[in-house]
Amino acid sequence: MNPLALLPYALAAAGGRVGEHSANALTAAGLTLLQRSARLVRLLAGKHAAALLEQPHQWVVAFAASDGRALVGLDPALPGNTLAALCATHNVGAVFTTVALAAHLPSHVPRVLLDQVPRAAHLHVEAQTVTVDLGSHFALELVGVQEGEESAGSTELCYVEAVTGVLRSHGDLLLQARGVGSARRGMQGGPAAPGTALHDPSVLVAALLAPLLAGATIPLEHAGDGVA
Repeated sequence: MNPLALLPYALAAAGGRVGEHSANALTAAGLTLLQRSARLVRLLAGKHAAALLEQPHQWVVAFAASDGRALVGLDPALPGNTLAALCATHNVGAVFTTVALAAHLPSHVPRVLLDQVPRAAHLHVEAQTVTVDLGSHFALELVGVQEGEESAGSTELCYVEAVTGVLRSHGDLLLQARGVGSARRGMQGGPAAPGTALHDPSVLVAALLAPLLAGATIPLEHAGDGVA
């Protein structure tokens, strides 16, 4: 399969950035997180990953680290009991989140804390925390990819909006994002400050995927997570 048929690789190849971080490096960090954590791989075996996130650079890492499974988007505004129920409904093995947002999750839900990506991530399971060093990851070299090359996109599921159950394949997201981003090529992306509803598929496409696929830069505003 052409690697650009998969959303994380297409983001990596497009040359966009989130703040000071290239989408290529963020995707590489997500893949490194998966490769260096056998425990995370076990948690995701036969299950979905979920994203309870606000910052756009963390979303890019989460897509890459979801082990090829459809990422379930959770709304940070929902109460903890609802989040727990949605994790059960969608058979979630681990939630990619941050220290602040993890406070809304029940303690039994495994989580991967992305406050320090792309330098490090912290896997928290059953009161134990494992730190995964991402600082030595290398950006991806997509062999055979030509400038401007685009793939129709894989029909495999890539994203699930938790409450509505809206499903999106890699191909769906790539097609939608390219349509939105065609008028943005060469322009800067808009700000995606904390509170942006990136879990909503339409917002995810317009605020994150379209700018990155157009090679734009998304300003990383109010980054109070130790990354800036």
